[in-house]
Amino acid sequence: MNPEDIVASEAWLRTILERHRPEAKDRELQVHMELDPRFQIRPSVDLANAVDGLLGFVLATIPDGCEIFVASTKNMAPVARLGSGTLTLRWQVTGFELPASEGNVRPIRPVAGGAASHLTSKPAQRVEALFEAVPAALEFSAADGDRELWARVTIES
Repeated sequence: MNPEDIVASEAWLRTILERHRPEAKDRELQVHMELDPRFQIRPSVDLANAVDGLLGFVLATIPDGCEIFVASTKNMAPVARLGSGTLTLRWQVTGFELPASEGNVRPIRPVAGGAASHLTSKPAQRVEALFEAVPAALEFSAADGDRELWARVTIES
């Protein structure tokens, strides 16, 4: 691995996130990031497309006005595996809408829930397929009583 092939994961990730900034702003989504500056990565078009696809899935499943938590950590690995680390995303998912009550009152936003159903959806399967072609492993899990999704991407570059 040549040193010139390695970039800071923070700068690389911010470039990908920037593509989604207009939609996040329009939908009043908050992005909270805790990125490890020690985590460096060997970027590739395929990896960028996989992470971009994951962010698209996040945006398709998160209700307006919610928060996306993004964290990165450098794996404890020898220098020869400098580009290995973990990217974690956590977000609340849109579940279902409650039917109108007798007074015809509806909630303003969809009720959170249904994380498990999102995990088995075709969009989730498409994101998983994107990660099969890159040196990274994607793991989805439901959390917080089926109201949130976690995506953990372990990158071995």
